[in-house]
Amino acid sequence: AGIDATPGGTGLKQAVREMEEALDRDEQRLRGLVRERDQVLAREAELDGSLGEVEEEIEVCFASGEDDLVRALIKRRLEAERLRKLLVRKLSHLGIGLGENWRDRDTHDRLLRGCRQIIKG
Repeated sequence: AGIDATPGGTGLKQAVREMEEALDRDEQRLRGLVRERDQVLAREAELDGSLGEVEEEIEVCFASGEDDLVRALIKRRLEAERLRKLLVRKLSHLGIGLGENWRDRDTHDRLLRGCRQIIKG
């Protein structure tokens, strides 16, 4: 029994189809991770801009003696900084996931090219 590994064999052709499907799944997963990373980066940039604005507001309110507003703005700044830390952590995890998925994709791509060479003879 076993796989018909002769060039053009049906077992090898089935293996190629399965590798093509795995490669398609890898690429789809990569596109999703890249999209998610881009969204997190955009949110982080937006948050950084907001933090800059809050800092300016704190300075103005502090200079004008509006202590209640200063406290509220400091609370807002702390919440934004916590969110920023979460985003940085998420970016780190996404970076790891992207690296692993790129390696998987490259491995599947090399195997697929090797099988196609065998089929061609």
